[in-house]
Amino acid sequence: MPVAVPAPDAYLAAPDADADHPLHTQRMNLRMLHLFLGAESGALDHLPNGLRDERLRRYVSLVQAHFAGGGPDAARMPGLAWPFTAYFLRDTMDIRDVMDVAVANARAYGGDWEVAVILMFRTHMVVDSPGGMAGVDDDLAELRALCRRVGDRWVRAQVSSAVGEAAMGRGRFEEAKAAYEEALALAYEVGAHTETPFLIARLAELAFRAGDRESAIAGLAEATEASDRHGVADAHAFIQLLRAHIALEDGDAAHARALCEQAREESGRGTPPPQFRAALGAVDALVTAAECGPERGLVAMAGALREAVELRCAEVVTAALVDFAATLLAELGELPRAVRLFGAADRLRGGHPRPMPERARTERIQETARAALGAEGYADEHARGESLTVDEVLTELPSPAPDPTASDPTAPAPTAPGPTGR
Repeated sequence: MPVAVPAPDAYLAAPDADADHPLHTQRMNLRMLHLFLGAESGALDHLPNGLRDERLRRYVSLVQAHFAGGGPDAARMPGLAWPFTAYFLRDTMDIRDVMDVAVANARAYGGDWEVAVILMFRTHMVVDSPGGMAGVDDDLAELRALCRRVGDRWVRAQVSSAVGEAAMGRGRFEEAKAAYEEALALAYEVGAHTETPFLIARLAELAFRAGDRESAIAGLAEATEASDRHGVADAHAFIQLLRAHIALEDGDAAHARALCEQAREESGRGTPPPQFRAALGAVDALVTAAECGPERGLVAMAGALREAVELRCAEVVTAALVDFAATLLAELGELPRAVRLFGAADRLRGGHPRPMPERARTERIQETARAALGAEGYADEHARGESLTVDEVLTELPSPAPDPTASDPTAPAPTAPGPTGR
């Protein structure tokens, strides 16, 4: 049953609580619970923009200020969830500074369960943010020990999911599969129905990347049924995006376009994270390339990469977009620049392997580039690419600003920069 959340406008219209009032703490706990349930249920996502920008931000700031000061209230539910108020006030997934404060407070005032919950929150955030997942292994090691002491299956499920995400980002797909399977089994046990569609879809994605298309399609159908049954719009958008990937690999651009548009429509009903927006932009660019050619697709991919950088997506996300851009450059015959971008993507990945089928495609292009450029020329371009920042990578790509195709689909796409990328 979905959680019934009181109308947000009634809360937002309430006067600010007096800090000296004897019921101040209870009021703040109620407001924190209201924000938490409102965000989880989507009740706060349908507010008019003006209300969200002004009254909601003031409301959130009041709650955040109360709990950010620390103490026992911020180390137990619902106050334990206060770091998530930062997502209302910032346009980034990277709230590491807030999480660090919350972890320290939980260690000072909470028990094993409270520390485990806030550490689990932090690991999920670190996996989705730039910084190379710094510190995530230490947190996961501590979480495993805490899980054994606490015995909370929901926390164990969340930790297993975080292990799966970290393993996916590092190209350790067998480890990711085992972790997601454990998380799914635990989620079924505790009735975490809003999480099962994502986990099923992740396992379907792993099947696709292992070359098992039949299992991937079956898994996505199962994930869709679970998403529909439990009303998880974000999961449905993710599922459609994965289907669009498969359609592209099948060479069916029309179907991929339809699925991409469905994913965009579904995402408007939920609260997709920045990495989903970046992935959607990448798939849209690949579909555009299939429909209109690599020049047009490269312009769109450059725009998707710019958005991923602005949203501070994790390196594994930006690396994938850089790889896609390199592939499109190779299709245009721009092999030196493609090699540079592959070098930049290698650095962003921290030496971890690419997933399939992207890895096979990259290796084919790299083999062609070595033959065309010679071993020394290839090595020089790759080394240049490894030294590039993401901002410098963007200088290798066309700017979407002068793109005339937005109003005229028959107009020629703008060309990429010259061979030097300068």
